[in-house]
Amino acid sequence: MQKNYRNMMLALLLCVSIAGYQYVERDKQARRAQAAQAQWEIAEQKASLFLEQLLEANQQIERYQALQASLRDFLRANGQALNKDLKDSNLLARLNQLFQKKNQEIGALAYNHTQTEDKLEHLEHTLEQLNRQRSQEQQHQDSLRCLLQALGERHDSLQNELAQAMQHWQNTQIDTLSFLSPKGVEVSFLGRLVYGEPSGFGIGFYKERGYYIGHWKGVKRHGKGKHFHLNGDTYEGEFVEDVRQGYGRYVFASGEVYEGEWQNDLMHGKGRITFKNGSAKSGIWVEGKMKENN
Repeated sequence: MQKNYRNMMLALLLCVSIAGYQYVERDKQARRAQAAQAQWEIAEQKASLFLEQLLEANQQIERYQALQASLRDFLRANGQALNKDLKDSNLLARLNQLFQKKNQEIGALAYNHTQTEDKLEHLEHTLEQLNRQRSQEQQHQDSLRCLLQALGERHDSLQNELAQAMQHWQNTQIDTLSFLSPKGVEVSFLGRLVYGEPSGFGIGFYKERGYYIGHWKGVKRHGKGKHFHLNGDTYEGEFVEDVRQGYGRYVFASGEVYEGEWQNDLMHGKGRITFKNGSAKSGIWVEGKMKENN
């Protein structure tokens, strides 16, 4: 019986040993399978990375080829003769020469542009000067038109005065008289005499001093009238006791005109002088000189 028990224990121990051995083998196989799976996954990752690198390399090659073709087309378009076997270094050298040439052309264009801008600026300045001159000439023409209009109006006024004077003389007896003016100048008078002296409207011819057409009071110019001087000056306005007094207009032979107040034969009070170029000044006059501008 002990022998059977021993055999049974041996058999049991053998079964356990076999089971343990099988378990260890299965574990080893599982570990080997996991290691193989991990290696396979690593290999797949490496293969995927290699494919990506290969695709990127192909893309770079394609970009390089496209760039090289574009460079060749660009050089041909700019008159460069190229061989099919021309190296990249030679292509880059050709491109560098072309860029240098273009830079020189751009520099020349920039210089020409600067010269053109200077010419345009000069032309603009000249045009501005011409416009100012044109404006000044236009103002001068306007002044001349105004002056001609004023002269025309004055001519019409003188014609009316002359007609009135002729009508007055036709209806009035004309007498003649010679006398000395208050300033001692010999005067030959044509007009109406009252008690042997000039009275009212008449003409007085001053020896070497011109002549006067207007109103008289005795041997003195008195009232409104116009005196024509031998030097070309004329005065038209008011006289009081043979002197210019009140409002009057004096036209100088030089072309200047004064209009304003007079006192004791001098410009005195408010007045305005117009120069022959059409410009004018207004102010206060004191004994023949302007003291204040408005």
